[in-house]
Amino acid sequence: MQKRELSVRRKADRAVMARKLEELARACGARVEREIDLPHEVMLYVVAARGLSVRIDLDANDPLPDQHDLGWHIGHWSNAQINAAVFGEPVSSCHQRKANQSAHGFDDLCEKFARVLHLAARGEAFLPGASGQSLSSHHAQPRGLKQETFHEQHQ
Repeated sequence: MQKRELSVRRKADRAVMARKLEELARACGARVEREIDLPHEVMLYVVAARGLSVRIDLDANDPLPDQHDLGWHIGHWSNAQINAAVFGEPVSSCHQRKANQSAHGFDDLCEKFARVLHLAARGEAFLPGASGQSLSSHHAQPRGLKQETFHEQHQ
């Protein structure tokens, strides 16, 4: 019997997909929060090492279901920069703090998501020399994370 591909079109599949992505994120030491948790849509906000973050939207009404765009970025409160040579995807050449990936289907999404999180956890996703520490005590926390989660991550 052939395995059925998970799809954002099906409510039960979205729940399975969200749980799997949350497990992957936590296994790599990243923080994850459900920003949207509705019957037709789940949006996850993930913050990994040095402030590398991404939102993943599992939306049943998406015109391109199961085509996932990962817009990775580093929060303005961190001085880290993405290492384009290691990241393997187009990285903004201006400031090296944003990168985009496209995934086709859930398996590809999980593979690309986990790869970047592992690179971030090992420090390999970043250019040498940047500690990822806050540039200023005046910078706000990343949107979508609870205050205690942000402080726990940066202690």
